[in-house]
Amino acid sequence: LFVQFCGNDPQILLQAAKHVESRCDAVDLNLGCPQGIARKGRYGAFLLEEQELVLEIVRTLSQGLSVPVTVKIRLLPEQEATIAYAQRIVEAGASAICLHGRTKDMKGQRTGSTDWNMVRRVREAVRVPVISNGGIATPQDIVDCLSTTGAAAVMSSEMSLCSPDVFRPVGTPQVPRDEIVAEYLALARKYEPVVPNLTKFVKPHLFRMLFGGLTLHPELRGKLGSYSPSLDAYEAVARELASRNWEKALMEQSTAAAEGASADAQGAADPLIAASWYMRHRAEKERAVAAASSPAAAAAAEGDPNPGIRRLELLQGALVTHEVTVEEMRNAYQASCEEKGPVEKGKTKRLKRRLVKAEQGRQKMLRKIEKLEKEVHLAMHSASENGGSTQDNDGTPSQQTGGAVSTPQGEEADAHN
Repeated sequence: LFVQFCGNDPQILLQAAKHVESRCDAVDLNLGCPQGIARKGRYGAFLLEEQELVLEIVRTLSQGLSVPVTVKIRLLPEQEATIAYAQRIVEAGASAICLHGRTKDMKGQRTGSTDWNMVRRVREAVRVPVISNGGIATPQDIVDCLSTTGAAAVMSSEMSLCSPDVFRPVGTPQVPRDEIVAEYLALARKYEPVVPNLTKFVKPHLFRMLFGGLTLHPELRGKLGSYSPSLDAYEAVARELASRNWEKALMEQSTAAAEGASADAQGAADPLIAASWYMRHRAEKERAVAAASSPAAAAAAEGDPNPGIRRLELLQGALVTHEVTVEEMRNAYQASCEEKGPVEKGKTKRLKRRLVKAEQGRQKMLRKIEKLEKEVHLAMHSASENGGSTQDNDGTPSQQTGGAVSTPQGEEADAHN
């Protein structure tokens, strides 16, 4: 068991780690988080820029703790600088390095492919075990990653959150997501009495694990998003979603959903992976590229004559992701409300402003989805009256108006942002 910490004060980090050193096998320093909150807090991947401070933290922890200290980092813009930095971290006392094969700027629609070759180069340059992180979507990816990098192990973050069985043996069928969710909720029920505020963290996990199903059934997504923390309510949504056989529906509806996907998403042709929370940014990026010239180009790239349906799916998927963010913000705000002191009060006010803004964004997305649903319905009705196609006799897209076939350019742009 590794316990991970982030921060920028060597002594405070040491004091915090002292609380767990007798109950874990190692302490890890997180220098990999690329999110905006890490930039504002001066930790994670943004602390990599302060190399001397990082080395001081590693030395302080390795000298002050009775368990090994490991460090998770990301690639720097220059390859040789990454290798040299990893070597200095090891010299400062790190017993292992975990390397995410992307830079801190490679996130969201800029995620891009993981550079496993750089992981291999760092592994060859240091004398401690190297763990590879990034680009893991399937069990086969784990095998390929270990083969390419020579790493001692593989770490998975996003994919293991939405598909906890990603570490199953190659060739083993996926465990039905509804079974995983049922087991997860049973464990949550078991440990609720002894884990404070456990239900606060269940909702974001459900959004991730059930991403594909909630995108297919937005009314259930809305229910899950609106409920206050309650295992009874969460279980009711999970049971209802399971009764609709959403995984089977995805398998039947998706035909080459990830054709042309980025190299790090091997296996994404599997509809369940292509529709997963892990693939959300990759799908958005490729659809945005396909739609750069016109809605017709997007439709052709997707193999769908009605581009409005694809834009609707994109918005629905984006909303599920956004609701996870809103829930995490709400948890942070509620936790901050319990803190005392002038500094904490200022933090609470900032979190409240961010939460209000995020809630407003959620309502705006809901209005867009409602509008687009009406447009898609009109387009499909018009197509059925014209013989079941939205294309003219020559095969070119119809120029009908009033439906999703020709939506305003700004509306399309919003759907991809």
